[in-house]
Amino acid sequence: MQTHTQLQKPFASVLIALISLTAPAQAIATLVLAVFVQAVLDTQSVQAQTLTVLHSFTGTHGDGAFPQADLVRDAAGNLYGTTSQGGAVTKCGHCGIVFKVDTAGNETVLHTFGSTGDGADPEAGLIQDAADNLYGTTTYGGASNFGTVFKVDPTTRKETVLYSFTGGTDGEYPFADLIRDAAGSLYGTTWGGGTSRACYGGGCGTVFKLDATGKETVLYSFTGGADGANPTAGLVQDAAGNLYGTTEIGGSSGQGVVFKLDATGKETVLHSFAGGVDGASPHSALVRDEEGNLYGTTIAGGVFRSSGTLFKVDAAGTETVLHSFNRVDGWNPEAGLVRDQEGNLYGTTLQGGAFAESDGTVFKVDKAGTETVLHSFTGAVSTDARAPLAALVLDAAGNLYSTTVAGGDFGGTVFKLTTSKSTTSTSLISSLNPSIYGQKVSWMATVISSGSITPTGKVNFTWGRFTIGSATLNSGGVATLTRSNLNADLYPLTAAYTGDANNLGNTSALLSQVVSEATNTATLTSSPNPSTQGQAVTFTARISSPTVIATGPVTFTAGKTVLGNAQLSGGEAKLAISSLPVGSAEVTATYLGDSNIAKSSASVIQTVQ
Repeated sequence: MQTHTQLQKPFASVLIALISLTAPAQAIATLVLAVFVQAVLDTQSVQAQTLTVLHSFTGTHGDGAFPQADLVRDAAGNLYGTTSQGGAVTKCGHCGIVFKVDTAGNETVLHTFGSTGDGADPEAGLIQDAADNLYGTTTYGGASNFGTVFKVDPTTRKETVLYSFTGGTDGEYPFADLIRDAAGSLYGTTWGGGTSRACYGGGCGTVFKLDATGKETVLYSFTGGADGANPTAGLVQDAAGNLYGTTEIGGSSGQGVVFKLDATGKETVLHSFAGGVDGASPHSALVRDEEGNLYGTTIAGGVFRSSGTLFKVDAAGTETVLHSFNRVDGWNPEAGLVRDQEGNLYGTTLQGGAFAESDGTVFKVDKAGTETVLHSFTGAVSTDARAPLAALVLDAAGNLYSTTVAGGDFGGTVFKLTTSKSTTSTSLISSLNPSIYGQKVSWMATVISSGSITPTGKVNFTWGRFTIGSATLNSGGVATLTRSNLNADLYPLTAAYTGDANNLGNTSALLSQVVSEATNTATLTSSPNPSTQGQAVTFTARISSPTVIATGPVTFTAGKTVLGNAQLSGGEAKLAISSLPVGSAEVTATYLGDSNIAKSSASVIQTVQ
């Protein structure tokens, strides 16, 4: 086991990991992680915990590689899981394994996939019954190469294929974890297959049941319309036997749904994602609380340039976005959530974090929707990891366990995360909101620790994925940033505290900073006035703004006739003209402004004798 508690001295190394996540019919994109691990600029740790690499997969000598799936933990603290690749069988290019990692970090390969009729490429996690038997799915393999449901006895290491999918109405390509009821029946989803063949690459997916005798029943076939399509996540079941889940696509906007399936097979769409701030494309299973509320994540959508969301859907189907990821605190949360007794939610993001966009994070979101980044992966070889694709396991002591697709020595890791630092809360206020273009605005971030040591370090002020600036906390835990160069716009600002040796990092709630366009007053004078025929007349336009000096062109007109244009300099634009006809005419100077300064105009009556 290797333990990572703080960053070592600045280093420069290049780590390129190419990880292919197999998927049917091009629907699940190949994941390519090509990460340059950045030189670390500060030796002080911004990590919020101790991360221990329990096992690094090598992909050699029968070991697995690239674990994508959730772990299951037994009463003795042993962890069980699958890897999508690796193993001793080369028939299908190394088809994956079922493994056990004990509390000392020792790995045991319980089964290697790839034998004739066996499954291949397990991308789902495992569940365990009272006799410690393990159940799971493989995406491929089986009698028709459309995936299997399997059972492994961890004592004898014997594997039994309980069902092989045919690729027809019974479903194909099961990606997700199973659930098991008291009678021993298993429930799950398939990404494809079913009675409807309207979806890309074939069927739209199913919800299935497999009883203790191995008989499969399709409980529901998705049509690809408003009911959803292509579920990649598993199910959750309530006391009445209703099943709840998500689909990757489909729904009223094509961005996926949260659905309920009753015991008769009737489906109800509880929420259809619109693809905007409410989220898009949920890939993860749901977690359900005592009141029937459902919690999950979407890999896209949200406030910050489609970085993903953490949402809640109540029993009536009303959705609330509890958190929008902003890339600094993580993005692309592929995995499901775990919930503690206090109602706090814990999860992982595949990408984002404080170090590199490809490394990922472990996060906590409390009941108020406040997010805390518990760990930003660094990608450091052996001592850390990157790209967590699986959900977390929470033990009674509050330790978190999961896997990463990359990092470690080669092909991903099993890790443990323990927290020893104080949590923090960050508030963000503006000195002037709304402000006017050109005005100075100061944003003040106050960081409060739950412990006795005042937070120190930096706060990054961000607009989505763009950092406006950084400031250092003063002795009172306040960081201030002042700017006067923001264009007229609406800015969804957050303040991200990076943490220190004693305190966790934290991101503030969203502050909507409004910058309005600058107003101005236009005046126009002429000299001489009156003038004589043929005499040159100089028209002077002045554009006065209380916050900026206007620039750009001014157009001079007499009725519908354009007399000429002149550029503002120091807020003035001059035009001399000697071709005015005899008589009196109204001459107008028009300043068109721009996206930051308002339009204005002024007139003068010019008399020519």
